[in-house]
Amino acid sequence: MRYLRLICLVGLIGAVSRPVRAQTVDLYVGGLDSLVVLTGDTASAELWVSNIPFSVGVSQYSIDLLLDSSRVRVVSVDSLPGENLPIPTVTWLSSQRVRLSGSGTGTAVTNVRLGVVTFEIDPLAQEGSLVSFAVNSLLDQAGASLLPSHRTDLLDVCQANRLYGDVDVNRVVNSRDALITLTSAVGIAVGAPFEVQWGDVDLDLQVTSRDALFILSAGVGLSVPFGVVVTEPIPNRCAPLEPASADLAFYRGSELHVIDQGDSTPRPVSMDPLAQSSYRVSWAPDGTRVAYTGWTTAGFDYEIIAADRDGSNPDTLTRSASRDFSPAWSPDGTQIAFRSIFRSPSGIYVMDADGGNQVHIAGTDTLTVGNDIAWSPDGAMIAFVAYGSATPGGPFHPWTADLAGQTLQPVPATTIQHAESPSWSSASDSLVFYSSLDAGRLYVMAVPDTAGVPAASLLLVQHYPWWAPNGIAFQSQRLWPYRLYLRRASDGRHFRLTRGSGGNDIRVTMRDPNLVYVDVVSVVPASGTIPAGAPLPLTATVTNSDLTVNATVPLRWISRDPTIATVAPTGTRTADVSGVGTSGQSTWIVVTAGGWRSDSSQVTVQ
Repeated sequence: MRYLRLICLVGLIGAVSRPVRAQTVDLYVGGLDSLVVLTGDTASAELWVSNIPFSVGVSQYSIDLLLDSSRVRVVSVDSLPGENLPIPTVTWLSSQRVRLSGSGTGTAVTNVRLGVVTFEIDPLAQEGSLVSFAVNSLLDQAGASLLPSHRTDLLDVCQANRLYGDVDVNRVVNSRDALITLTSAVGIAVGAPFEVQWGDVDLDLQVTSRDALFILSAGVGLSVPFGVVVTEPIPNRCAPLEPASADLAFYRGSELHVIDQGDSTPRPVSMDPLAQSSYRVSWAPDGTRVAYTGWTTAGFDYEIIAADRDGSNPDTLTRSASRDFSPAWSPDGTQIAFRSIFRSPSGIYVMDADGGNQVHIAGTDTLTVGNDIAWSPDGAMIAFVAYGSATPGGPFHPWTADLAGQTLQPVPATTIQHAESPSWSSASDSLVFYSSLDAGRLYVMAVPDTAGVPAASLLLVQHYPWWAPNGIAFQSQRLWPYRLYLRRASDGRHFRLTRGSGGNDIRVTMRDPNLVYVDVVSVVPASGTIPAGAPLPLTATVTNSDLTVNATVPLRWISRDPTIATVAPTGTRTADVSGVGTSGQSTWIVVTAGGWRSDSSQVTVQ
């Protein structure tokens, strides 16, 4: 049996005499992160609570296992001797959630084994399931909770259809397998249907008579040395990747990758200028464009670049000869917020989506803005992290900026320091961020509020959370290299979004497919003649993505050739065009909504 240990850090609350310290609740399987189960078979794991202060033990617990029961099921649980805890009670709360609970006198030890859980792979399963563990309650022998600051791990229950040593592939390891392995080892061909590569049970990358001896020993019931894997299942398919609930972007190493909505395959994107992985990319609300921080030449520095989602058609939006970075596209598509050191210290600016009309809105002599900026989905607020003498509660603290009044407000979460990378909920009423002083724990916090509520608390660290349409996406160091995970909002179950390959997966962003943005601008008439001595009126109509008419978005009118016809650059939905050229000359009058969408009309001087 291989054993699994799920690990959760916990802080002990109880009598004043007890020190408050970070602790762990562990579940593990032989030091591995996966439990490999032969299709249609079972494997067991010990559920541990570990690293609690000596002498407090565990007297009561309630732990939920979240999994996909169409692939992996919990078929039985049992107690372990010497722990003074009963066989766990099993309660199925749904097809994907099973609760294990129990209470007893407990044992005053540092590591407590709650019980043995046996998992089964469905006979028809083609892959495994990522099992999440949610700790509902955990009490020591004095009745004090062990939950504060707790951490949990994930278990990858992998499907297998082969066994080490089973070279004739009949799901049994016996002397026949040993004979086939020995035949191959001495240079005699055995051919199909035998799969002799699985005879390498000592994992030295070659099949020898030594392997044959180990297979024979296991086949007749003798033990084999430690490190020999004969009869162990070979992982074939582990938990599948979760399809992206919206267009997703992240960096793998220094290269930008995109996953299309509904897909799980990352696609590398080449950016010119090169995107800087120190700063998030930002999606345009319709998903056709991204804004990113890129290094430019010709006297400029880091600047804000907008490009098509495949990296084509780059457009440098800022050209300030100072560092501009961390763009955040507004929910309606008409503006982009960004950081800049144009005004020291770094502050936040907002500009039209085409780079025009740059306005400073946040940052003072005593307040320096940190890396990432997040625009609330209702378009009313921007969230960021700031540091400086005006910052309460520590050097890195969440702030919000009201765009209408351009007022700054620290989020009053005085117990959380060194916050990083805020992201808004879809309701624009809460933020998620991580604390770099708390081993990368993620926090969710209502705005306004007085404290943050821990969200994803896996082992090691979590970084760069992003509020996705169906939960919170984040980077985790649970496995190396860093990978991306999703904590589903509906039940707290975790899913893997990426499998690391060739570099860390960092700085995830997802496009919100529910945002309403400026979608179509149409001008009438599409063409016309400017009568002598009178202007030609043109009327623009702006339609949002939800087909509603937008009567408030700013418009900008331009003439492609002002020597032929002129128009006021800004104004109402109807603009008057005047002819200044000679009779018969034509040009185009273009109207743009918020620097984002445009249409044109061809006008001819009479």
